[in-house]
Amino acid sequence: MSSRALIVLVLAQLVLLASAPPLFARTAYYVEVQDPFTRVTGLKELLEHLGYTPRELKARQLSRSLPPRAIVVIGSFATADPAVRRELQHAKRAITRFLEGGGTLIQLTQAHKHEGRIPWLPAALAATRGDFDYERPVVIHPDHPLFRAKTALFSAWEIRPPGWKQASSYITASETFKLAKGFRVLLAHDERSTFPALLSARVGRGWLVLSAMAPDKVYRHGTSDQMKSEAAEFLKGLLRYYASGRRRMVFRPDATFESHPLRRIGIVFDDRNRNGQLDPGEPGLANQIVHFGLKTLRTDATGRFQLTVPADRIQTVSVHIPANKQATTRFYCRTNDPAPIEFGLAERPGPIPERYTIAQISDTHIAGWRLEKDGERLRALARELNELRPRPAFILHTGDITTSCRHSEWRTYLPFIKALEATIFHLMGNHDVSKGPGHADVFRSYLGPENYTFDYGPHRFVVGYHRYRGNPLHEWMTEQIKKSDRPVVLVIHHFPSTRFLEQVKDSKLFAIIHGDWHSSKVNRNDGRIWNVNSPTVLMGGLDHSPKSYRLITLSRDGIETDLRYTGVRRLLRIVSPSERSPRRVAVVVTAYDSADPVTGVRFRLLDEAGRVTRSGSLTRKSRLSYIAELDLTNGPRRLEVTADQQSGGHFALERRFTVADHTPRPIELKGVATMFRLNPERSGSNVPLGTPLELRWVAPTGGTVYLQSPLLSRDGLLYLSHEDRHSATAKSAGVTAFDAHSGSRRWQTLTGESILHSPLLHKGTIFAQGINGTIFALRAKDGRVRWKRRIEALKKPYYESYWPAFSPLIVAHRLLLTHPPAPVLLDPDDGHDQFLLEQLGREAFLTYSSPAVSGRTAVMGSLHHGIRAFRVGKNPKTLWTTGKFQVSATPVLVKGRVFVVAHRELKVYQLSNGTLLYHHKLPYGYNVSTPAVEGHTIYVATASGRLIAIDWTNGQSRWTFTAEKAILDTLPYRFDSPTLSSSPVIAGRLIFIGGNDGKLYAIAKESGRVVWSYDLGSPVASTPLISGNTLFVAAYDGNLYAFVRR
Repeated sequence: MSSRALIVLVLAQLVLLASAPPLFARTAYYVEVQDPFTRVTGLKELLEHLGYTPRELKARQLSRSLPPRAIVVIGSFATADPAVRRELQHAKRAITRFLEGGGTLIQLTQAHKHEGRIPWLPAALAATRGDFDYERPVVIHPDHPLFRAKTALFSAWEIRPPGWKQASSYITASETFKLAKGFRVLLAHDERSTFPALLSARVGRGWLVLSAMAPDKVYRHGTSDQMKSEAAEFLKGLLRYYASGRRRMVFRPDATFESHPLRRIGIVFDDRNRNGQLDPGEPGLANQIVHFGLKTLRTDATGRFQLTVPADRIQTVSVHIPANKQATTRFYCRTNDPAPIEFGLAERPGPIPERYTIAQISDTHIAGWRLEKDGERLRALARELNELRPRPAFILHTGDITTSCRHSEWRTYLPFIKALEATIFHLMGNHDVSKGPGHADVFRSYLGPENYTFDYGPHRFVVGYHRYRGNPLHEWMTEQIKKSDRPVVLVIHHFPSTRFLEQVKDSKLFAIIHGDWHSSKVNRNDGRIWNVNSPTVLMGGLDHSPKSYRLITLSRDGIETDLRYTGVRRLLRIVSPSERSPRRVAVVVTAYDSADPVTGVRFRLLDEAGRVTRSGSLTRKSRLSYIAELDLTNGPRRLEVTADQQSGGHFALERRFTVADHTPRPIELKGVATMFRLNPERSGSNVPLGTPLELRWVAPTGGTVYLQSPLLSRDGLLYLSHEDRHSATAKSAGVTAFDAHSGSRRWQTLTGESILHSPLLHKGTIFAQGINGTIFALRAKDGRVRWKRRIEALKKPYYESYWPAFSPLIVAHRLLLTHPPAPVLLDPDDGHDQFLLEQLGREAFLTYSSPAVSGRTAVMGSLHHGIRAFRVGKNPKTLWTTGKFQVSATPVLVKGRVFVVAHRELKVYQLSNGTLLYHHKLPYGYNVSTPAVEGHTIYVATASGRLIAIDWTNGQSRWTFTAEKAILDTLPYRFDSPTLSSSPVIAGRLIFIGGNDGKLYAIAKESGRVVWSYDLGSPVASTPLISGNTLFVAAYDGNLYAFVRR
């Protein structure tokens, strides 16, 4: 070969080498990021999976030197890493040299906290990150080699690392771009290339790729195999294309994309044919109200309105629905939807109702870790709401629809809306807020506006999201309320602040319907504005109210409410007679149906031959209980009971029993019980009582009894407080006195305010604390009100979110009321001489913890501030406090120690100085039961349905008893769970306790074995009272029961 030919061959080979991919094309350099959001890495693992040899770069190399002609991938959320972010701020020159020399740099999505201009781009390029997120990107250039094989790359990506406690989840395209100059837009929100999600640019001989996806995180902790596979394919496609010779194809950048505001025209029209679309000849409606964000517009003479729409946020526009109109289209639309903005209204048939009923549901809290179960619960709820007759005018969901604002949670909720037959209006709760400046974007994308108005009947409904600080909707809602010429119903998630209520005090604000508290309360602020809060609809409330929804009937004059226990269908139990019955018997039946109410209960008594000997109807005594007193003859009997329903349906149950001719043992009383747990230390006493027991009498209060426990006076009177959080006026709430021997009612005082805990009997006066802050002093002999007073500190609207639920005490000749965050001392004779210790801070929710006293030292628990001990006397002062933790149960003082059942743990303190002596874990929190202590053993009843005997010196469990599934779900954040709220009572060798499964139990103290039980048909959260040979206990049906040793 000639020398000339050899030179030509060598040059040709050099050209080939220059055009070929580098020899280390299967090597990828990476910057790994363990961000504070997902707390996981994943990039190295994904590169290895794709067959690349990963080589890690340190953050400092970004701004100094990068491997020439290499592929460098920066992991997702890199700007959340301070070192990476700092180096990128100064990396423009190094990155430009790297790209111009033939390198490829791929930056995956960044952290939402750092949206804005990307500072390190080469001079010809510009890009600005936003916070707009969406699920499925659209391919803008299907002919691009990246997408020729597959054009539908993405399902909705989500990340859920084990133990991840973030309140939000990753979305497929997150922190997308508001501006892109010099790039080619490969993926975007829509065909118009708005909000790009994947950008590429040619820089010299190299490539720069910016992504809004996080394939590394999804591959590591995506919520399905499909997502992980898509994430791998996405990065694989990028690496293959940009590491091959095909990356040398001619690059044609798109025109500069920038999020300029858009102008859009909408119309409100008269939909005369009610077909939900604008047809020729249908005129526009003038002077109609339209809400666009915080702006309120009016339509012109042609029914049109004009909007200036920012392109970097999802925004909504909604039409106000007048009382005489119906919406024939959806009442809102999203401004980024390409469809025309057209709202149809038509005349409402018939007269405008002056009185109507709506349904409130709240705080569904759909959670990503239980989507299937939550979906089932929502389907059951939809069926139940559809059965309501008459059908509610509409349904309000008062927020916290989801738990973490995850797309999977929203997708689980949407079928519920479609399944409903009634119209439903939504509002945003704090758990429905996404992070970043576009906090409402996710909510808007699924359910529309977070603020809007509509009229129904005589009322105007103003719907908005109210936070305590810094929310511009505060002013919007204030304006809407003030300018309304109709009574206003404010629908919000959080109860308003004091400042807000002061601003609207002279307006026509009529009622506030809200969620957030996970509790049940209806009252009137200052006797004027109705305040309606409903519990969580799918789980028990924080106040241990049953999972419920509320029917609210509104008129110009006021409101009426009816709380319905979610999912309690065709509940029917025979409480009495039992299998062996005396000749005079009370027939007691529990009957209830949440959707199709029970209108009455019929009974038939049959003899051994099947002949009907008696029949008739039972008398309704409460929401659950039906009773009749009968005299029977001896012999076997069969009782048939039938519950009739509003729809005309019915359901039945029967029981066989034997009437025995025996002389019942008389009730023998011994001692008194003047306070909850018998003494100021709340330690109870050991009064032996054997089994079996037989039911002697039943005494109805007409209200509801949960933790309230009976008291007993020296003259043989029983006193029981009761609540009514179902009706708007608490018409069945108060205190009732009964004769302990016969169960006959001596007197009843209705307070118009629920009493949530046991009263106190002191020197002929009954003291009972009301839910709205009123303390009632009643004469023990006849129930007449001696005095009543609402504590000054509780008169502020600020405290509407705090509901007293404790049992008071007398200490140092003063009435002690433990109002968190500060105790109160009153003169028991007239309610004056009020004194408050220094406040520890705000107490936002209800706690059932009551004070305990030893000598002049008092101990109180609170939901947010743990335990506080203080000296009571001429100069009351705080002795010690603990750290902040939840206390819902009453502390017990025994031999200089304080026993506290706190949230998920048992704590033992030294009473004198607050030293923590022992602490042991418990299986569940939100415990309201007060423990019983005997020697080194403490008996703890947990809200998760377990009675545990624990050696408190070492935390060892001696035995555990578990109750059956609760009749009503009262346990916070749990579903279909056993629950114990009653406090255990030691009685010789036995422990008596009630269960939310409806049973009264006698349990062997040494082994935990059930010795005896009786089914009372409704939850038994009241603490039993033992006197002599008799046990008294109340149940949720509002009845007080007396059992005598057989």
